[in-house]
Amino acid sequence: MTQSEDMHQRAADESLAVTAITELGRSYVDLITGFHGVATAKAVYIDHRTQTQLTPSAGFTPGKQPRPSVPPEWFDDGRLARLPTGKITL
Repeated sequence: MTQSEDMHQRAADESLAVTAITELGRSYVDLITGFHGVATAKAVYIDHRTQTQLTPSAGFTPGKQPRPSVPPEWFDDGRLARLPTGKITL
């Protein structure tokens, strides 16, 4: 099981509710793709649809090769579930 699949499964196992309100600095997982990261931006459109930009962690571990940079992605808030991690102050 990949790390992404593991995070997605953990979110489902812990019955994390899909949230319509995201909070910047919190970690979320997209329930469809398994993409996970920290909410770093929010967009509210004229039709009242909201999207949140998730930025994945850099994955730097001292003494190891860094992961290739993964760009942030935008997701509809209805697809996101909050992960049980602390808040990052931006």
